[in-house]
Amino acid sequence: MADNSSIFERLEGTSLPAWSDIPDLDLYMDQVISLMKRYLGPLSASDDKGITSSMVNNYVKQGVMPAPKKKRYTKIHLVYLIMIYILKNALTMTQIRSLIESELSNQSLENLYTAFCEQFRSTAAEAAVRYRDTVSDPLSVSTNAAIRAYIEQSVSASFI
Repeated sequence: MADNSSIFERLEGTSLPAWSDIPDLDLYMDQVISLMKRYLGPLSASDDKGITSSMVNNYVKQGVMPAPKKKRYTKIHLVYLIMIYILKNALTMTQIRSLIESELSNQSLENLYTAFCEQFRSTAAEAAVRYRDTVSDPLSVSTNAAIRAYIEQSVSASFI
């Protein structure tokens, strides 16, 4: 069995890049993929490929994120990719698109992303506290987390 206690330390210290920390430059796909690995790598499971260029292309085709201009991606695209990466394990692409569109009708992308990052940070810290004392029983932690994920996903989907 792997040393699972380090996940709690990671969760407590986990945060997404702040809006101001994301470069406001025109980037090519390989630069986007590299940045996403840096931003999301610490959050990824060992068997997760992260974000690939074909995934980005599919997100654009499905209308989940805006299309690049002249094959160049901006801060806006990076923010979308971070949110999509986090949400895709619990929601469909249609649900993600609907959620983001709905939120953007009420606030700016910067405000949405800032609130998203804060919610991510606080939820990760809360999970670390919740599960830390049960690390000696990995089956219980795993089962509880999976059931909680199912329930939370159902709640989330019902509000979209």
